[in-house]
Amino acid sequence: VQGYNANAMVDGARQIVVHAQAFGDGNDGTNAAPMLEGARENLAAAGMPAVLEGAVVSADTSYYTKENLRACAEAKVDAYIPDAKFRSRDPRFQDAQRHRRPTDRHKTDYRSKRTTFGPHDFVADQKSGGLICPAGKRLCRSGSNILTREGYRVMAFKASDTTCAACPLRRKCLKDPEQKSGRQVRIFLGREGQSLTEAMKAKIDTPLGRATYSRRLGIVEPVFANLTTHKGLDRFTLRGQAKVNLQWKLYCLVHNLEKLGKHGFGRN
Repeated sequence: VQGYNANAMVDGARQIVVHAQAFGDGNDGTNAAPMLEGARENLAAAGMPAVLEGAVVSADTSYYTKENLRACAEAKVDAYIPDAKFRSRDPRFQDAQRHRRPTDRHKTDYRSKRTTFGPHDFVADQKSGGLICPAGKRLCRSGSNILTREGYRVMAFKASDTTCAACPLRRKCLKDPEQKSGRQVRIFLGREGQSLTEAMKAKIDTPLGRATYSRRLGIVEPVFANLTTHKGLDRFTLRGQAKVNLQWKLYCLVHNLEKLGKHGFGRN
């Protein structure tokens, strides 16, 4: 069967396709480099040459390869690409036990002796980049890319002293309820010297990593749904990668024109 693998990179604010490309291989294991380079060139042509550096970029599990993770590191993007088994490690799934081997199921009986709220009780705040505590208050980032003496990369968050002073949950949150300083939370992103794949697993397994990756579903999948369902592109009608790539980009161009019109670009 002659087929092609259509990829698209979409911005999270308005679902504009910043780069589209059809590959002749169904495996996405090496697609990150050309997709990032194409997006960089398109954004530079639009007058935004440095917008990609430092930007948050997420992709599905088919992109989880050393080659793709290396390409993201070289492009200096903040990548969130999970491995195929990341959901089996997510404590939010109540049926996680079925993912374990029979010899490991005794581990699910473990109960933490922690009596105060832990990092998993704090939810990532996408707007501010901070955390939301169980009482609904915000912790601001107090440090990023911190390297501990043990070699771990850490992101630190802290609540203001006044926020915690009158909180009804302070005895459940602070180890010492009499302390005057606000609650601090550290999110571990992996250990220095880890392989790219191990570091990405550690990053995805943090509350911030899970929350960031979960946004992908509402950003890029509606674009593919629009192109296939509303535009009727359920199959390519041309032969040859050059022609298929052109057809794919033309459909994405129509999608972009609709999005630009919806958001008021070009109106007097």
